[in-house]
Amino acid sequence: MDVLLSGARIKVGYAYRHISDIGKGGLDHHTQTALLDSRFLSGDRVLFERFDRLYPDTLHVADFLFRKEFERARVKARAGESPFVVEPDLKEGAGGLRDFQTALWMAQARFGKSGDALWRDLVRRRILTPDEMRAFRQAREHLYLLRNLLHIVAGERRDRLSFSRQEEVAARLGFAPQGDSPAVESFMERHYDAAATISRLSEKVVQRCLDAPLALDDAGLASLRRSVVVIDPARVAQNPVWPLDALVYCQEYDLE
Repeated sequence: MDVLLSGARIKVGYAYRHISDIGKGGLDHHTQTALLDSRFLSGDRVLFERFDRLYPDTLHVADFLFRKEFERARVKARAGESPFVVEPDLKEGAGGLRDFQTALWMAQARFGKSGDALWRDLVRRRILTPDEMRAFRQAREHLYLLRNLLHIVAGERRDRLSFSRQEEVAARLGFAPQGDSPAVESFMERHYDAAATISRLSEKVVQRCLDAPLALDDAGLASLRRSVVVIDPARVAQNPVWPLDALVYCQEYDLE
């Protein structure tokens, strides 16, 4: 940690979790999100494979999706809804890093796939068209490149693309003046196009995930298009206080 934090000036967080915490409500929302992207690096591979089998089956998908949506709404309230701002925030602004990350985390939790398999599944389910998938991935690569370059130019982790950095970044990326228009205008036009694509397609993926049928419990209640519905009357009939449970879900997840 001294090498990473003090020497390389890279912010790294770490934590320990016992495998028995999985499925027992012992993992907070942010830990659940981090574990979606888990991969084996070193150590006990058998333990990791055990975790990898266990975790997807114990994740409460509906709870994860709604909490992620609430978190997304808080970020948008703070950072703004439009990607067309004069000094874009490449991390939390509309069309930034958090937009596409959140959409992919939610899709990953909802459909149980990751990586290229998830992209193919989004197309197969007609959530994205093949052209939209390609545009989404290209816009994501643009953002990765731009954010990394901004960190290099600034000499530190900085996510706001300020006026003072835009011309330098444009020059480093090889943008040239177009007639009477300076290079920075062509660069920002390209960035706004990518950010708008990420914002629009992320919203599309998120809404499809939230509108789909989501089991709220194992007693026959689910969310469908943001409303609590009965999907298994036989199981619901065994619970005489199910209307109260339904009201709890309405309050907790802002459902009808």
